[in-house]
Amino acid sequence: MFNKDEANKWPLKDKYKYLNEHIEITRNKEMENEMLFFSTLSKKMREHPSKENLEALKKSDEKINEMINYSATTFIK
Repeated sequence: MFNKDEANKWPLKDKYKYLNEHIEITRNKEMENEMLFFSTLSKKMREHPSKENLEALKKSDEKINEMINYSATTFIK
């Protein structure tokens, strides 16, 4: 990121200002909609637990975690 020689050239706030200008976060609307669907489904199923709902909850939780992990590794260009 920064080498030791450049560490004291700029004030700290200028370093972060420069970094923030060059970070671009892309949004994936399809993934956002899927996450919203699964989280809403999870909430409703937790309100009315049954054996079938618990199985579906496990699958939806796995899918949500998978999407979160994917988005956490790909959100910065």
